[in-house]
Amino acid sequence: MVGFAFSRSYPLSIGILFFMGKAAALSENLVTALVQTMASDETRGRVMSVLRMADSLNPVGMILGGLLTAAFTNEIALILGAGMAFGAVALAIGLSRSARGL
Repeated sequence: MVGFAFSRSYPLSIGILFFMGKAAALSENLVTALVQTMASDETRGRVMSVLRMADSLNPVGMILGGLLTAAFTNEIALILGAGMAFGAVALAIGLSRSARGL
């Protein structure tokens, strides 16, 4: 994402976005498979519904990105967004005993 933020070449930006999309799709598939594998049969439906509800929060992130872009430059907004995402993942892994054991 940081590479995209500072890219001034249209073809390079398109290539970076392509690979970011592929990485997002791969990540989503891996998370879904991991959640389904780790959840018990009795709770799998409920766990998947919570995962899908979390996915529905994407528009909130888009609004936050728009607000950051309005307050700062595009580059700074993308870097802050990447940093917040990294921090959220690190916090989730740090708080999860089962994720730390992976």
